[in-house]
Amino acid sequence: MCATILKTIFLILYFSYKIEGFSELSFMASLDWNGIQYCGGTVISAEWVLTAAHCLYHMPASEIKVRIGSKYSNKGGMFVDVSETRIYDDPYVKSYFDDVGLIKLSRPVEVEYIKLPEVGDYPKNASLIKVYGYGKINEGNDYNSELLMIEIPVVTIEECRRSYGEQYVTDNMFCAYAEEKDACQGDAGGPAIIDNIQYGIISWGLGCARYTFPGVYTLISNSWIRSWIYRITGA
Repeated sequence: MCATILKTIFLILYFSYKIEGFSELSFMASLDWNGIQYCGGTVISAEWVLTAAHCLYHMPASEIKVRIGSKYSNKGGMFVDVSETRIYDDPYVKSYFDDVGLIKLSRPVEVEYIKLPEVGDYPKNASLIKVYGYGKINEGNDYNSELLMIEIPVVTIEECRRSYGEQYVTDNMFCAYAEEKDACQGDAGGPAIIDNIQYGIISWGLGCARYTFPGVYTLISNSWIRSWIYRITGA
């Protein structure tokens, strides 16, 4: 994909909110590679974590660890090894067009799993999504280790395509936008949630919170995406 529209690995930016209570968010996961937090994810069953495919490209399972059930990416919760990773299709062919991945944990975990939508249950235009992540708070080098949250409205696919080009925003995606609110580096793979159901996976965009450029999310309720997740994990 053209580098000018690639956000690569991102999440939470301006006007984010610290999480006061965490028990209902025990499904949150932080991906760690050689001691570096680089992506997010969510626990969808006892052994499986949902994330973005591009968080797993060229990453041997043996080099990834997952911190689960902590308000922080660098301490607390459970720090679990990975036994297997799965991505849909060939990353060299479609890249961000099929941005969904799965991580199988080395052992089962007991947390409150996040619920996923049914096939065809799409987020409505202007509905507010809650986006969670441990990543940067701006496009500079300001890293954050504490889980943060923003609320932003879903925008139409047509509006998103006007920003990025029709060829880059597919039916496998949806978009959300508000001025000075967005995902940023370190948060890809994390969730976009409405009413305690995860509708999206943080995927890509142009920078972080740039004017008129929405954040782009993998649409979990797309038929092939939802079916693929269920076939492998049962969730």
